[in-house]
Parts: sequence; structure tokens; C-alpha cells
Amino acid sequence: MRKTATFAVSGALVVVLASALAGCSPTPPPVTSAPGVQESAPSTINGNADPGAADPQLLADVIDYAFPVGGNQMLRTMRMMRATSSIGAVDCGGEPFENLNYTGDRLDQLLYPDLDLIREKGMSNEPGPRPAGTRVGDDSCRYKSLPSLNKVIDLNFGIWSDATREVWNRDDIQAEVSKAGVCLEKKTGWSLVKAGATKAEYFFIKADSAVVSAANLSEEKSYKVGMKYSRIFADCMDDYSAAMRAALQAKRPVAVEQNRELLTSLAQELSAAGYVP
Repeated sequence: MRKTATFAVSGALVVVLASALAGCSPTPPPVTSAPGVQESAPSTINGNADPGAADPQLLADVIDYAFPVGGNQMLRTMRMMRATSSIGAVDCGGEPFENLNYTGDRLDQLLYPDLDLIREKGMSNEPGPRPAGTRVGDDSCRYKSLPSLNKVIDLNFGIWSDATREVWNRDDIQAEVSKAGVCLEKKTGWSLVKAGATKAEYFFIKADSAVVSAANLSEEKSYKVGMKYSRIFADCMDDYSAAMRAALQAKRPVAVEQNRELLTSLAQELSAAGYVP
């Protein structure tokens, strides 16, 4: 059984497929404005101001942002990603993001998949144009309202990346990855043997090629092909996804307790910036 840390590879493969699927729908739905940011208000617990605490739902969202585990919690993770970017954009003189509930900003969907979302909307961007919002880089102004944000991001790229790598390399998880790969081969009819990648990872490259080929015929055909392979992926990854999510959830309490003060600080800063969970 192949055991290797493949984070850079799997992330790249997901991005490849995402670029092909983005904006493929011939009938884009309208964008619903849901800014989710109101006038500044203090953090409260049960309606009482408490400078040492944070709103429980907001803190839970920050935890999902720092330590994602997959499943439907990824909707909260993506919303938090857009909220922090929106607040940073405003702090840097830009405009807020139009729709915080947009679900096209996916993380690595092999490591943290939301299979229900993939079945419904595909592997990448939602059909239609990406909601407007000013993008900001690494300017210091983006942390004006959220000074704890950068340290929380470091948690995600540091200890949580290490924890995810450890889980991914476990024998039981790799066994589920192998089973999913066999399922993907059976449902697609493809050979998914590729040096340096699991069958599940190589699936992304093959699906991308199919989507690009379909795009030569029409956007509608490309979108349908993308959805076809997205649903095949979701159907084959059920057992793996459940095992991966459970293993990550088991690791998360320690990470939360070790960093609770920092996570609480970001939740308080978001509240003070007017973010509403």
C-alpha cells in the first residue's frame, strides 16, 4: 500500500479541475446579496457582554475555519473565509463581498470533502459568475480589524496540516482511499494508475480532461460532464470521507484547547467588526 504525504499534489489536482469547471453553466442563477456584516457590537454570551468570552456559534465557526474536517461544516468554513476576506478588503479601502454564502471557494476536496455539496453543485465553483468582492493581498491593512487572523491562518497551515497529513497516511485511511479508487475506475471505465498519485488523485486529472473536451462542444455539455464526474466522485468517496472526517474530529479537541485563547480572540474581533454568524 502506498503511503505518502500528497498534500501539494492533491491540492493541485483539485485546482486543475476547479479551473475547468468554473463558470460552465449556461444559465447562471442570480446572486443573492447576504453581506452578513452589521454595525459593530460587543461579544455576548446569552445577551450579556463578556469581554473574556465569544459567541458560541461564532467561536464554532472560527474552529471550523482553523481546523476543517470536511462534511457540511465546510459551508461554515467557506463562509468564514469570505467574511474575513471581506472585512480585510474594507479595511484596505475596498468593497465588501456581495455574498458570504457563495460555495465556490473550496478547500482541498480530497482531504476535506463536502459530498452533499459536490453532488449538488459540482467539484468547484457554483454555476454562474463569481460574486463580486475586492481581493486583497498580504497588505498589513487587511489585519486592521482582525489582528489575530494571521496567527489563526498559521494554525491551519501548521499544526492542522500536520495533523491532516498524519491522518491521511494511516493504514485504515489509505485502505479507504484504495477502495474509493477501485470504485472510481469501475464507474468511469478509466484506468487510474499513475505513478506518484493515488487513483482518487489521478481521477481529478482525467475528469478535467473530460470537461475540457466537452467544452469544445458547448458550455452546457461541459457543465453536464463536470456534474457527472462530480457525482461519481461523491458516490465513491462516502466511506473514505466518513473515516477521514471522524479521524480529524478526534484530533480537533486537543488543537482547540491548546489554542483556545487565540481562537476566542479572533471570534471577538469578528464580532467587533460586525460579523454575524
